[in-house]
Amino acid sequence: MGKVLMRPGGGSSDLDAITAKASDVLAGKAFVGSDGEIQSGTIPDFTTNKQGTAGGKTIQLFDNLEKDGSNLVLKVTDGMKTGYIKNTDVLGISGETAGNAVAKNVVVGNTFTSAAGVKLEGVLPNNSNSKKSDTIEVKQDVVLVRIPNGAYFNGADGKDPSIELSKLTVAKMATDMFGLSVITNFRLAQLYSNRVSMTWRLSPDERLSYDKSTFVDRNTKTRHGLCTGFKIDITAGGQSTTSIVPYNPNTSIYDYTSDIIPQGNVTVIITPFISLGLNEKLYGAMQQQSIVLNNINGSLSIADRGPTHAAQNDGQMTVPAGVRYMAYVMVGHGSNGSDGRLFTHNHSDDSYMGGGGGAGGKFKEGLIKVTPGETISYHLPVMMGYGGPGTIVVGNNRIVLTVEDAGYVPYYRSGNDDLNTPDAASGGSGGGAGASQNEGFRFGGKGGSDGSSGQSVQYGGSPGTGQGTTTRSKLTGVLYAGGGGGGGTYYIRNGQPFVNNGGDGGGGAGGSADGSALNATIGLGAGGGGGGRYGANILYRGSRGAGSGSCGCIYLEWGDRVTETYKNEIMAMERG
Repeated sequence: MGKVLMRPGGGSSDLDAITAKASDVLAGKAFVGSDGEIQSGTIPDFTTNKQGTAGGKTIQLFDNLEKDGSNLVLKVTDGMKTGYIKNTDVLGISGETAGNAVAKNVVVGNTFTSAAGVKLEGVLPNNSNSKKSDTIEVKQDVVLVRIPNGAYFNGADGKDPSIELSKLTVAKMATDMFGLSVITNFRLAQLYSNRVSMTWRLSPDERLSYDKSTFVDRNTKTRHGLCTGFKIDITAGGQSTTSIVPYNPNTSIYDYTSDIIPQGNVTVIITPFISLGLNEKLYGAMQQQSIVLNNINGSLSIADRGPTHAAQNDGQMTVPAGVRYMAYVMVGHGSNGSDGRLFTHNHSDDSYMGGGGGAGGKFKEGLIKVTPGETISYHLPVMMGYGGPGTIVVGNNRIVLTVEDAGYVPYYRSGNDDLNTPDAASGGSGGGAGASQNEGFRFGGKGGSDGSSGQSVQYGGSPGTGQGTTTRSKLTGVLYAGGGGGGGTYYIRNGQPFVNNGGDGGGGAGGSADGSALNATIGLGAGGGGGGRYGANILYRGSRGAGSGSCGCIYLEWGDRVTETYKNEIMAMERG
């Protein structure tokens, strides 16, 4: 029989009915066990003292929230398998333990649980792997690209997310950072009768921002702005044309000449641009000018015709309207060749020396800048050695050009006589040497050409010296100032004549031995040929055998051919 617990006042309880043990009673509390003894409970108090309230309820908070598979759980340790929690209505965890995410931080289409709530919807925009943006902000040394708010993810190719900028946005970004080019010193000129020419520069320190406002330099003012080309719009005679001149990274100075356009009023607009694609351009500030095109082709030619025509050799002209450049060709008079000379008077055994060739006149050509309405005076001597050098005077002695005649063939004095020699004259191109009577029979030397000296011959005279530079005009293509050939020897022995040819003219006249030498062509300033027997300087005998040098010339031309010939020089002067 088991034990019985006697209660005060009567009655008893069977202790065998008591099943409670210490582990069933809260720690710190006493109870009567089945043995009738008073015992203390051992159930731990799991109250953590971390409590909160919500909706009038007390919440007991735990920190040990853990993920278990697909569940979030409040886990207890082995010693907490059983226990007691007092003074609470609800069990829970703190918001800090759950996390601090809010809806704006979570991509739309996803839910989350945090201190903000349970299974909330995210509202952060999903921008996938790319998004467009046209909002930029240029700073001192950087450009900020304002991108749309939201989340970005790697693309399907595994590359990082990207921000798409339009060409126009990139152009705006670049121009606001570095500036658009600005055209300066834009000038129009008429250099052809039916074309308009222009020059311009890119300003080294002036630039414009994207909206064409004054550029605020963020780096340096020692360079021009961005540019990939220039659009040129020309309106003439009711017709409009557009041309593109590409940007040249090697210069900031440009020139351009149009195709053939109608004469009359012409308007030109030039605009720098940045190319954004095949048909897209970002244009800068335009420049506009107008001009009137006239027929500007013309020329003036003066060649001496001797004393009877002296009045034609001096005069004046007025620079025509629209003419700003003239080319000139100036050639001095060529000298006469020297007559041959007889050395014996035995008519059955005579020997004749060839005379020296005359030289071509000095040659010069070039370009001058003139002003419409300006006066040009000119003077060409009526003959060699008479009236000074050939002269062109522009304006009030603003430009003075002169050209010299050829030198004379040398003579030597014998008593009261000037005797001919085989020596040749010097000038633009030298004369060829005449052949001497010594050592038998000799040919005359060839006259110089294109600025060269004349040809020497063995046992002959001295050849003439040329000016050493070309005497062929690059404007007209004509070869001027050739030297005359020297005369050859003429020898008679036992009544039998032996004739040696005179030298060919180097653009001048050829020499002679038997007959009279040739005269040089009028207007080219060439030297005459040296004479032979029939030019022999014998008292009371024969005719003059030497050839005459030709007169020189003054030639002025203006218009299209001048511009083509001197294009580089003209454009250099136009650019200033």
